[in-house]
Amino acid sequence: MGRISESVSISRARQNTLLGFLFLQFAIVACSKETLQMEEVTVKPPLKSYKVTARLDNKQSGTSSEAKGIFTGSYNERTKILTYKIEFTGINPKSIEVKKGPRGTSGSLVYELPRKASSLYESGQEGQRLLTALQERDLIKGNWFIIICTEKYPLQEIRGQITLKSE
Repeated sequence: MGRISESVSISRARQNTLLGFLFLQFAIVACSKETLQMEEVTVKPPLKSYKVTARLDNKQSGTSSEAKGIFTGSYNERTKILTYKIEFTGINPKSIEVKKGPRGTSGSLVYELPRKASSLYESGQEGQRLLTALQERDLIKGNWFIIICTEKYPLQEIRGQITLKSE
């Protein structure tokens, strides 16, 4: 009988060891850190709104004109819309153009502001323009300017560089 009780206690000891080992394995697996899968995230800068201004006079155009003007408005990167108002005195515009180029150059035409129904330009005229990505980049970099052309000065009577300020 001694051998039977010895073999039962050895068998229980093995069972307890096996159970302990299994419990330890379970605990290790349960407590192991989960592997996190990181998604690739592209961080985009926040979209901005800008206050747009250009003071038009003869300083940049090199004429003797006494005319003055101001181009004001806003630009929103989210909507891509440039909203503007142009006011001027002492001038009868033949055309009002937005051009691209650095100060002192004749630049290239971006677009001409539309005339009123009377086919004339009026001081206080307002409008909007939807910009392309390239136009947006040039505007934000400060590469745009406004010119007002007249019969007397067909190339440009007054001119002003467009500047932007974050709102």
